[in-house]
Amino acid sequence: MREFPPDSVTILTLHRSDDSRVFARQARTLARVMRRVRLVTPRGQPGRLDGVEVEVVPAPSSRAENFLVTPWRLLRQFLRSPTRFVYLHDAPLLSLAPLLGALGFDVVYDVHEDYANMLRHRDWIPAPLRAPAGLLAGTYEKSCARLARAVVTATAPLLDGFPHREKEVVYNLPTLDLIENGARQTTPCSRREFDVVHLGSLSDPRLDFFARVVESLVGMRPDLRVLVIGLLPHQVPRLRNRFPEGLVTIIARAPHADVPGLLGRCKVGVDIHPWLLPHLALAVPVKIFEYMACGCAVVTSHLPEFERLMAPEDLGRIAVIQGDDPAAYARAVAGLLGRPADLDETGRALQRCVAERYTWEREQERLVGLFRRLSETPESRRGRWVRRLLGGRR
Repeated sequence: MREFPPDSVTILTLHRSDDSRVFARQARTLARVMRRVRLVTPRGQPGRLDGVEVEVVPAPSSRAENFLVTPWRLLRQFLRSPTRFVYLHDAPLLSLAPLLGALGFDVVYDVHEDYANMLRHRDWIPAPLRAPAGLLAGTYEKSCARLARAVVTATAPLLDGFPHREKEVVYNLPTLDLIENGARQTTPCSRREFDVVHLGSLSDPRLDFFARVVESLVGMRPDLRVLVIGLLPHQVPRLRNRFPEGLVTIIARAPHADVPGLLGRCKVGVDIHPWLLPHLALAVPVKIFEYMACGCAVVTSHLPEFERLMAPEDLGRIAVIQGDDPAAYARAVAGLLGRPADLDETGRALQRCVAERYTWEREQERLVGLFRRLSETPESRRGRWVRRLLGGRR
């Protein structure tokens, strides 16, 4: 990638410092073309890694503190050594946009998901309050986002809600590092240790649905072995107590660098969204591409935007399930497991197509291009004056 005018950026996020989208993709990419990249978060380890300066503020002790207090802790840390660009990940941080804009900083907002519709279906919000919460969240997001200079979205349909002149869609696809590590997983799919794997977090209702899929599978394949990576602490005993010892192996959290090795021990990766809620219609789960990169066959719920993104010949190699019948998922997995030769060929073909068509390195050019365009316009006088006053470095 060609360098551009050497401005600097601070990424403010509520995600962990090693988050696969925020750090592994975006921060590392920008560090290769910008003079300075800071990442400020309440979760993770401080230090310098791959050219990114990671700074950590006190972690919140509750969801309310995460929304109401942590954004201002992040702001205070940012103002200790401000940069021209402030890249806001997570909608709660948009509360900082009015002040940052008034001080002359250039704000970029990253839209990970359909925030308003997501809140309409969150279990931790009392049912009578979910619709008002979604309406309020949507109004808040659109109002504050207008004060951002540019918007980046994780899928194309999310762009429609933002009128900004400068905006880009940047899909969260696997990096070449992960794909190369996945290609080293050469054990044929049919000879791997675990029959089924689920990677990533699950809401409690989806965890229960996944457990019912496993129960159906046990009736078809009594020697089934399952690996689950990424459960919340309270979910671990709930799932473990539901099955005989040895049937389900649980890894509560795995570093992203360990993911290829773990998936390389698995035959079929599953992605379960049995209820196509409005925000999921816009979703493209990166875990599906990570399964593919590591040579796993894939069973996934019907997800329109994911299916639109895939080339028809690639989508034809994936089992897509409509509806909320656990037995349908179990039959799809059992069907794959019952044809070892086809399973091996599917795994190899999915590895090839990810390397050829679905890489972060193809997506990153749009992110870099956006910041290049923004950098080619002069910094505001107010922003330059504030940075000099506060000691920000060029």
